[in-house]
Amino acid sequence: MPRSTLKCRADDVSVNVKIASDVDKKISVLTLFGISGVCKIIRLFPSETDPELANLFLVKIRRKDRCETLKKIRPRRMVEYADIASRRQLA
Repeated sequence: MPRSTLKCRADDVSVNVKIASDVDKKISVLTLFGISGVCKIIRLFPSETDPELANLFLVKIRRKDRCETLKKIRPRRMVEYADIASRRQLA
């Protein structure tokens, strides 16, 4: 998977993104990396063959750019949804 030129930081925001099943995943990931503020993309289920799970990604974006970056990600035809992931911790 390609890498962003941005280094990830501890305070970056995680965004759950689902890519539409009728688009090429590789092109979609490259397109997401082209959006300013995106520093990392992680495929949540890398060996999954089920299209519903295979198209789920965690996208790390800069906290300071989160609003603008989400405005650029959400309206894309290839994106089914993009929502900020809730912060979870083990108690």
